[in-house]
Amino acid sequence: RATDFDPFGHVNNSAYWAVVEDELSDHLDIRTGPHRAVIEYLKPVTPNSRIMVRRIRVGDRLSLWLLVNGTVVTTVVVTKC
Repeated sequence: RATDFDPFGHVNNSAYWAVVEDELSDHLDIRTGPHRAVIEYLKPVTPNSRIMVRRIRVGDRLSLWLLVNGTVVTTVVVTKC
């Protein structure tokens, strides 16, 4: 969506959070209880980029990596408190 990009043509924060919320729908025990999420933006994502999401869950920790062309552009860690 055009609204997912800032004036510099980079994905805005709300678009990243949408990915996190979608992933959390498969982990309701984390989503519905107290939790903490940390997003690290490593490289900008520009329009027409194809994003691949990789994930792993170990215990109460869900880790996500967003990749563009095989390069990690964003990391996310969500931890149940």
